[in-house]
Amino acid sequence: RGQVITSDEPFSTRVTNISTRGFVGSGAQVLIAGLSIVGSEPVRVLISAKGPSLSAFGVQSPLTDTTLVLYDAAGRQIAANDNLGAVPAGSDLSRIPGVPTNAAESALLVVLPPGNYTAMVASANGGTGIALLEAVDLRTLGSALTN
Repeated sequence: RGQVITSDEPFSTRVTNISTRGFVGSGAQVLIAGLSIVGSEPVRVLISAKGPSLSAFGVQSPLTDTTLVLYDAAGRQIAANDNLGAVPAGSDLSRIPGVPTNAAESALLVVLPPGNYTAMVASANGGTGIALLEAVDLRTLGSALTN
């Protein structure tokens, strides 16, 4: 029910995952990361904001409740999520490695045309702490998403 077109872009030029960890405070003290989609094709991307699950990795004072907002190059909000909740079995999200496992964390599964974007993590409940902001190019997962 669709057309598959191969990419002319060499795989070796792709960044598969970017992440940044930092302190999220109150007000304007947010965690920000930029990402660029280059080439001529839109890219399916998982962007996630993790906080509570970081304590399992020894991170002290993780952010207890994340909210995630994505902006385009003009500063327009194009997507947002607060509390991913339970991921339904069999959904696209359930087949993607790295999806947040804590319901209070946030994630966006988006298809982005070429351009520049800014992802921002803030506290959903006014708390402060350490958060992890990740973006994953889902083309690199190949058959894991087609089964």
